[in-house]
Amino acid sequence: MLVPRLLLTCDPSCLTCSNLSTSCDSCYSGMYLDSTLRICLYCNTECATCATDPYSCLSCFNSYYLDTTSTPNTCLLCSLPCKTCTGTTTCTSCYNGYFADSSFTCQSCDTGCLSCTDSLSTTCTACFPGYYLLAG
Repeated sequence: MLVPRLLLTCDPSCLTCSNLSTSCDSCYSGMYLDSTLRICLYCNTECATCATDPYSCLSCFNSYYLDTTSTPNTCLLCSLPCKTCTGTTTCTSCYNGYFADSSFTCQSCDTGCLSCTDSLSTTCTACFPGYYLLAG
């Protein structure tokens, strides 16, 4: 004879749960599992993902990089105008109006260029409003 089972939903903060609906087994991205309380709590605002506490970052949001020299790992701000970086001054991409040069530093595009491959006006690949690319 089959015994009927009651289907319960997990607490909204839990990705998965067992036994009790408020006893989380895993959490959504941007949250970590408090192993004592079995609840999911938010990571520090700079951490895209974290491990066992809000400051043990595993990955970072844009404009931050993972500093593995600190304990626990933390996310530190890239220097402007870096959009993404692997260190304070090692830019892997730049905000509009800038490009990353061969030494991974953001340099200004020519006036009016939204994006470019270097600082020459002939390498503008897109323009800010009020400017246009001249075919040639």
